[in-house]
Amino acid sequence: MYRLLGGASKPIKAYAGGISLGWQPPESLAQEALGYIARGYRAIKLRVGDNPRDDVARATAVREAVGDSIEILVDANTNYTLDDVRRVMPAYDELQIGWLEEPFPAQDYRSYQTATSLGTTPLAAGENHYTRFEFIRLIEDGAISFVQPDLSKTGGVTETMRIAAMASAWKLPFNPHTSATGINMAATINVLASVDVPGYFEGDVARNNPFRDEVGGVPYALDADGCVKPSETVGLGVEINEAFINGHPLSRDHVMSEPQRAEIAASAMRLVHVASRALLLLLIGASSVLAQVASTADPDNYPNKTIRYIVPLSTGRVQRHAGPDLCAKASGGMGVPVVVENRPGGGTLIAPIPSPRPRRMATPCSAWRSRSARTPASTRVCPTTP
Repeated sequence: MYRLLGGASKPIKAYAGGISLGWQPPESLAQEALGYIARGYRAIKLRVGDNPRDDVARATAVREAVGDSIEILVDANTNYTLDDVRRVMPAYDELQIGWLEEPFPAQDYRSYQTATSLGTTPLAAGENHYTRFEFIRLIEDGAISFVQPDLSKTGGVTETMRIAAMASAWKLPFNPHTSATGINMAATINVLASVDVPGYFEGDVARNNPFRDEVGGVPYALDADGCVKPSETVGLGVEINEAFINGHPLSRDHVMSEPQRAEIAASAMRLVHVASRALLLLLIGASSVLAQVASTADPDNYPNKTIRYIVPLSTGRVQRHAGPDLCAKASGGMGVPVVVENRPGGGTLIAPIPSPRPRRMATPCSAWRSRSARTPASTRVCPTTP
């Protein structure tokens, strides 16, 4: 595939990553790291984001074990706060950490910008950004030094190539995040062989990963320099194990039928109708208290007062029931004119203006003006009885 993308077969640096090198005692983590170095990796990525003290202790132990020739990267999986970064950055700078990946959630752009002033360790992100449009601000803010889209999340090979072109224009190394499947890993290597600014390939060193090992087999091998190359076979270079796929179908227990979907949608709408009607009745109660106070304070002017309700919802059930109920109960119970609107100045239901006391009882209104009407619509007033 890399040839179709205009690439060339070339060595691509790899680091030991995936679901590994996590929150464990520093000595145990150092031993695990040494095992990956023995397998040929010249870079490793540690899981941080536990707490600043233990994160620094683990990174320090690994640096002391592997020496200065091995690059150490760290990934917080969005679990840091700005205060955490302030506390770990001096140590990461001293340990010469290659990058701090995803210290904050993907859309917390301000924290990314602030963190750049807290140390010299560069930031990396992109695993949880989708399509090139979300990468525009991530890149233009100038907060990250490494771009990390995931082919399985960001829109496939075509969209990832567009993001790689954006990274190239900003001279930012392109280091895709790899998901847990061998298919994703094979596609990622082909893309890295086809871009202007290839960075690291993330090797998955998890002990047990059937989606890597069984779906199509591990699609790469490290050379003596800790690099990988794209396969020379057809397509991605992966032969899918259809027997494994067929043996692990999506459970029908988790597949929702169309009638189930329809019933859930109907239940949701019923809940909306009940909630909106309850809200209107709550407004009636609050307004009744205000109206009673107003009538006592200024009885002569009381009939000229108007109570307005702004009701953004105007679904069919609200139009047929809640609106007329509001008109009848409010005007009858308070003896004041009531206007129900679905936007300020856009009255949809008008109750009668009552005469001064004694109050009149109103029957339900039957007029509910359509929100979509472009021209003033006629309204019918609530009939009143002595």
